[in-house]
Amino acid sequence: MNQQQYITAFRKALQGLDPSSREEIVREIEMHIKEMPESETLLLERFGTPAELAGRYLEGEPVTVPLRKRVARVGRKFLVVIGAIGVVTVVAFAVLFHYWNRDAFDYSNENASELDSGLWDWHQVEWSSSITVHVFQSQAVFYWHGNDALRWRCSRDRGKNAFQQGVLKIRHNECLLFLPEFLSTLVITQGDSVLVRPQADTVVELTQGKLRIAPNGNPYRFEIEAVRSSIEDFISEEDAAVTIAVKSSEAEVSGYEY
Repeated sequence: MNQQQYITAFRKALQGLDPSSREEIVREIEMHIKEMPESETLLLERFGTPAELAGRYLEGEPVTVPLRKRVARVGRKFLVVIGAIGVVTVVAFAVLFHYWNRDAFDYSNENASELDSGLWDWHQVEWSSSITVHVFQSQAVFYWHGNDALRWRCSRDRGKNAFQQGVLKIRHNECLLFLPEFLSTLVITQGDSVLVRPQADTVVELTQGKLRIAPNGNPYRFEIEAVRSSIEDFISEEDAAVTIAVKSSEAEVSGYEY
């Protein structure tokens, strides 16, 4: 009699029990049997015949499990519980991390209510070709409009004092900006910036930060110089009207996905 035949005979001998109790007992004995070498002699020495073993259960007599086996069984259950708690904890942290770090709204939606100038106080300066936008340890989203002006609004409002001598400095902030349809220079350091459907040639100097580009269906010519950076494989159209030139150092450049 092999182990499977023993288990089958044992299950049959327990027919007097309700099915759920019977299967629970069978699983318990099956677990211990499968830990043993394949030997009918050892089975009979350890448990007796299937009928004898079943009789002990039917009469309410406990079946003794060696201490080391009980310890091993408790240890396995403990590890299973710890593993389950670990999985739940990792999943919970992943969900919370995504929630805490998700974008406040779909930046690629150029009709988002947050961009309605009637809802927010925007700052504006007349545009000149010498203007540069510096983004330092901040999140900035850039759009383009038909006005000959640079327009911006930030969550921590520092007014026009942020714009001095042709440079708009964004530090430790979250800002939305509109650029005119002229060549723009953006310097991004340790920041996270999104370019939404650029409408003019744009030069980006990116250091230890993240740049995401949302073409929204528009073709672009990409010129990317990268040093120790992760760069997505962009499709560059040589005949495109707009060129995006990126000098990236220890940074990440990718398409925008909400």
